[in-house]
Amino acid sequence: MPDPPSDWPENVYYRFVLAEGVSERVLAAFPELVARSGPADEVTLYGRVHGPPDLRELLARFDDLGLTVIEIHRTTT
Repeated sequence: MPDPPSDWPENVYYRFVLAEGVSERVLAAFPELVARSGPADEVTLYGRVHGPPDLRELLARFDDLGLTVIEIHRTTT
């Protein structure tokens, strides 16, 4: 991973909640994220994001795979 921008906090994590269940093949497209099942068919992916370009790249992958992200949460813990 490239160094984060100087104004980007050291340990930034994001949680992405997807509207639908996903296959193991789709999960393999996000090796940097940890998956957890939620209520109904929701799936949560969680992991460290190293800067704005990293976040944009993750969002582009969700879009490319046709996944619906219904919630995004940022945390530093």
